[in-house]
Amino acid sequence: MKKIRLGHVGSLHDHSSAKLACVLKFPEIFEVVGWVPENKEREMLLRNSFPYCRVPVMTRERLLEAGVDAVLVEGFELDLIVEAEYWLSRGVHVHVDKPAGGSAEKFAEVLALAKRNGLVFQMAYMYRYHPGFRDCMNLIRGGRLGEIYEVDALMNTGHPAEKRAWLGQFAGGILFFLGCHMLDLILQIQGMPERVTSYLRSTGFNGVQSVDHAAVILEYPKGISIARATATEINGYGRRQLVVCGSNGTYEIEPLECPMRAYFTESAGARTFADCRREQSLQQLAPEERYDEMMQSFASFIRGEKQNPYSYEYELTLHRLLLYCCGQTQIDWKQPVIL
Repeated sequence: MKKIRLGHVGSLHDHSSAKLACVLKFPEIFEVVGWVPENKEREMLLRNSFPYCRVPVMTRERLLEAGVDAVLVEGFELDLIVEAEYWLSRGVHVHVDKPAGGSAEKFAEVLALAKRNGLVFQMAYMYRYHPGFRDCMNLIRGGRLGEIYEVDALMNTGHPAEKRAWLGQFAGGILFFLGCHMLDLILQIQGMPERVTSYLRSTGFNGVQSVDHAAVILEYPKGISIARATATEINGYGRRQLVVCGSNGTYEIEPLECPMRAYFTESAGARTFADCRREQSLQQLAPEERYDEMMQSFASFIRGEKQNPYSYEYELTLHRLLLYCCGQTQIDWKQPVIL
């Protein structure tokens, strides 16, 4: 099968090096043609370190001349969509890391361009490919959880003061940076809420004033769901979780990763004052496997073997909701998306 000629653009995103290392593991799928650093300083800093040392350094123009089918856009969050536009306008499929920049209008333009040109546009929300989340969604679709009335989604971390200060570049801070993952999962499970209320706070620890503690309450006809993210929690990574409550059962993933633990409790046989959950037997992903399924799916989308289940319209709906929750309250997030 013909390999996908792939470029890697940028290095500033937290996922950049792991994403490049991931595609290099699959030489039977991807031929990584070159890496485009943001500037000479980044090139000098990284060119001799793994995985960047495995890939020729190129300019945008040289990468285009070399010929690529697709690129991974892995730069600074607020620059991602402009970079994606450059490649889409030249007929190249894109995988874009998250979140999708600070402008709903610009994102809509770029998605419309991708749709118009029939190009694959994959956003890097890796939990979409998480074994526990997929198991949960299969049970929901099969009716095993009944009517969903609550989701509790938690994406916490313990960042050093320097990283929390860096979050100040984003309206919404940690909610924009990491909470986006949890909004994505809730939106997939329950669809559009009737009302959302955000709480954007700063702990002020170490004199840092960025938003490092945030929550969003999403109101639905049968209950409320909560997406939370904080950058200050001790063992926050170990407590990342997704809990889905339905009329017939509860599904829990805690922690989300390394190791992943998933539990399912059905109403039949459950007891009020006892822990009745049972652990699901699911594939465990090592840290270096975090992006495997996502990148293999990207290749399948490009080859036409599978259709991307996350439409251009869904991606814009999610991003408009995220930006509204992060303080862009002028966005009419309830308005149907048309591209």
